[in-house]
Amino acid sequence: YPLAAESYIYKADFYLSLSEFDKAKAQLKVALQLEADDSRANFLRAQTELLLNEKDEAIYFLRRSLRSDPDSLKAR
Repeated sequence: YPLAAESYIYKADFYLSLSEFDKAKAQLKVALQLEADDSRANFLRAQTELLLNEKDEAIYFLRRSLRSDPDSLKAR
């Protein structure tokens, strides 16, 4: 399902650019259901949670992103 997850990630990125954080979060939830270890989806979810002032959730998804891709410069 990686390609299917990728389409939801792109939509989430688009919604983030419009400051539509709830819509981005909904897209990322689906992406992560399809591909739970996708580091980009987890990173974007962390960003979204931070923008929604959900700091504990942001930390949780940032850690998942780093676990999926320890060399990720964005997540660091």
